[in-house]
Amino acid sequence: MEIMQTLKPFESIWNFVLLLLVSYPILGAFAWFIGVLCYQLIYRHRHKDDIEFKQLTPAEQPFITIMIPAHNEEVMIEHTINYLMNNLNYEKYEVLVTDDGSTDETPAILERLQSVYDNLRVVTIKKNQGKAHAFNVGVGFARGEFILSNDADSIPEPDALWKYMSYFMGEEHANTAAVTANMDVQNRST
Repeated sequence: MEIMQTLKPFESIWNFVLLLLVSYPILGAFAWFIGVLCYQLIYRHRHKDDIEFKQLTPAEQPFITIMIPAHNEEVMIEHTINYLMNNLNYEKYEVLVTDDGSTDETPAILERLQSVYDNLRVVTIKKNQGKAHAFNVGVGFARGEFILSNDADSIPEPDALWKYMSYFMGEEHANTAAVTANMDVQNRST
C-alpha cells in the first residue's frame, strides 16, 4: 500500500507526459490553421496595398548582381544565362556565376558565354565545397548594391528585378533586408 502511494506522483507525471505527446500534434495543427486564417484574412491584403510596383527608369535602377552558384550544371546553365541576359526588363545588372569545382562541361560553357556577354563574370573555385560556400565566395566579388541569388536551373519573370527593388525603395522600406519569390524551376530532376 505504501509503495502504491509513493508511485502515485510518478503516475501523474507519466499521465501528463502522455497527454502532451498525444495533444501536441493536434494543438500544433490547430495553431497553424489559425495562423493561416489570420494571414489570409488580415495580413495578406494589407501587404499588397503597401507596395506599388512602379517600373524603374534606368536612372532610378540600382545596380544588381545576379549570383548563380553552379556545380555540374551543363544541362541548364546556358539556357538560364541566355534568359537572364536577353529577357529581363532591367538594365543595370551583372550575372556572376561561382563555378564550384564543376567536373563536367560547365566551365567550357561559361567561358564561351563570357565572350558573348559583357556583363557575365565567372569566379572559379577549384574544389567543390557546396552551394553555401560558393555563394559566400561570390558575395566578395559582387559589384551590385543588391544581390539576387538565382539557381542555375531557375529563372525569374522578366519584370522581377524592378518588382524586387520596389520593396527596397523609399524610407518606408528601410528595414527590409530580403525579398523572395516563387521561381520557375527548369530542371526538376535534381
